[in-house]
Amino acid sequence: MLLLAPRGLLDQIKKGAGLPPGPITAQGLMSDGKQASLMNPDPVSLGGFNTRRESPKIKEKDNNLFGIEFTNASKKDPWVGQVKADIITAKSGKQRFVSFDDPENSVRASTIIRLKHNLEYGDKTVEDLVNKYTPIAEKNDAGEYVNLPNFPSYVNKVAKDIGVDWGDNVDLRDKKTLINFMRSTGEVEAGKDKFHQSIDDASFRRGVERGYEYIKNKYPKHFTK
Repeated sequence: MLLLAPRGLLDQIKKGAGLPPGPITAQGLMSDGKQASLMNPDPVSLGGFNTRRESPKIKEKDNNLFGIEFTNASKKDPWVGQVKADIITAKSGKQRFVSFDDPENSVRASTIIRLKHNLEYGDKTVEDLVNKYTPIAEKNDAGEYVNLPNFPSYVNKVAKDIGVDWGDNVDLRDKKTLINFMRSTGEVEAGKDKFHQSIDDASFRRGVERGYEYIKNKYPKHFTK
């Protein structure tokens, strides 16, 4: 059962592990509650962060490069390019992730989600933004939060790729930052090789641009000087 760690839980987890509140910065929170230096911040060698949830083959087949899950909203108002026949499968509990007709549409959808969290919901740091997608902890069958050891390396990779620290505010309205952010998260979610094999750079950039324009038109207040 996957649940996002709510705001404030991050500091509770860190406190229990003997870590100070605020961004984890250069040190990673491991599942045993100890700090470990992130000598290799790139988790993509694991074959994609989501290998603990779904196999890369499933995501490759479904053109879902970012592990976007079904929600009530996406069932009632499907994403552009969402394979509608799969909604029936999802309602029956047999499918967890959205299927897209084309990888570019999954880039568009994920860009919309990221921008909305950054601009509308106030998730400003890399740590906050990644936690919304892949939490620092998830509940086990006993209802207890268990730390995910790959979370620090995920955040560290994204921060490094866009040239900031974990706790720095990120403005995804900046096109260069947005493109680098989306590429970095895609490499982790799908696995670096799978991501670049599944979509060419032009299609990737077009998907980001389409998502950006959707948010700009829907929430113009964030784009006025």
